[in-house]
Amino acid sequence: MLLVLWDHIVGGWTTRNGRSWIGLNAVRDWVSGPFAIIQDFGFLGVTLFFLLSGYIISEVAVRESRRVFAVRRLLRIYPALIVSIVLIVLLDRLRPSFGLPNQGFGVAQTAWSMSLLNYVRVADSPVNGVAWSLIIEVLFYGMIFSCLGLLKRRPLVAIAVEMSIVLLVVATARNFPLTGLVPNWFQLSASVSYLPLLIIGQSIWMWRSHRASALQACVCTFCAWLIFVLGMRRIHTEFLAPSNSYGVSVFIAIAIFIVALTNESRIKLPKGIAALSVVSYSVYLIHGPLTSLVMDRLAPSLPFTVHATIALLILAILAALMWRFVEVPTQLLARRLTPVRAHHREPASLSAP
Repeated sequence: MLLVLWDHIVGGWTTRNGRSWIGLNAVRDWVSGPFAIIQDFGFLGVTLFFLLSGYIISEVAVRESRRVFAVRRLLRIYPALIVSIVLIVLLDRLRPSFGLPNQGFGVAQTAWSMSLLNYVRVADSPVNGVAWSLIIEVLFYGMIFSCLGLLKRRPLVAIAVEMSIVLLVVATARNFPLTGLVPNWFQLSASVSYLPLLIIGQSIWMWRSHRASALQACVCTFCAWLIFVLGMRRIHTEFLAPSNSYGVSVFIAIAIFIVALTNESRIKLPKGIAALSVVSYSVYLIHGPLTSLVMDRLAPSLPFTVHATIALLILAILAALMWRFVEVPTQLLARRLTPVRAHHREPASLSAP
């Protein structure tokens, strides 16, 4: 999440507004530039999220029934998303009062964005710009839900089925928008094409949980990587060029993820990072429009470091409130609706997916 904040608040805002900051210049010159990491670490952060999600959701799913899995995952994703969209619409309406342009989101656009179906049906600009990653998450939940029995008994077969579904969708991607409630196949394919990153996380989970050998996990990872590359070649062609390559960020993310997992017992998480991780979903959902409003308003009179710091402090406060009054109650509701047997261990923290 911090990598995404760096991309959007530091890299993205300064680029859009023609500003320069010595810290960003140093990182670009000495880190992201030499290592060919695109989007100021933004996609690297998202890839780490997908790998982590594929790993953790698989571990959680095999301990749950389909009903428990569906209720808990949907209540984890949607309530905070819907609240974030309401907040973003309100912030957008405030912008003209500060002399700033706004987008003027319509009712239909807002409703489709709350459902995430805008990513598989219509081409409207989303209300929440980071929600593109959430439809990928929901599609992954759908695959897990469908293959849950196989995942529990024969995880290798389950992953093979998942990769076959993704391959079929990516290989048949066509840009022929349809009317009504029928999905636009090309837009659906664009989201599905990212699922191999979560399947790589699943493959690593199989190895770490002793459900597959290292060789089998490597084969699954390689096959998922090939499907991801096919998706880039057929759908996301702009990310094939070496100077704009998704591939480098994916490779680095996989390396970081594996090294972190194999050294997990040696890693001591700082209290500040642990606290930040609890509210990371709320931060992720609201950071863009909120910090943009604050920084756009303060930019003419304050240096970048000052107004960025103010924006981050306001973000931290609102994200903590959103976590306390939206995420915590809905996760508790999910657990009340889906009680588990005493011998099943619950995740230790309410921040668990």
